[in-house]
Amino acid sequence: MVFKPAFSQTEFMINGVVLNSSNQKLENAVVQDLTSGKTVITDQSGAYAIHNLSSGRHTLVVRLLGYESQSDTVDIVSYSTKKRFYTD
Repeated sequence: MVFKPAFSQTEFMINGVVLNSSNQKLENAVVQDLTSGKTVITDQSGAYAIHNLSSGRHTLVVRLLGYESQSDTVDIVSYSTKKRFYTD
């Protein structure tokens, strides 16, 4: 599973796309921010967005039936874009 978070400057948002190792977009994957307690589901294009986050360290977990769960820590300190890659 590939997990690509990015940041938005104006409202502290983490967004990205969840893909499998063949770069297919994964719909209905659960993306949870353990720090804020917010959970979202990816859309048809594998995209997700978690809004209204505070700056600081966030732990994200991605789950989808048939795939191993993936987690990562993302630091929101200012505007920046970061990509994380995971494989299933």
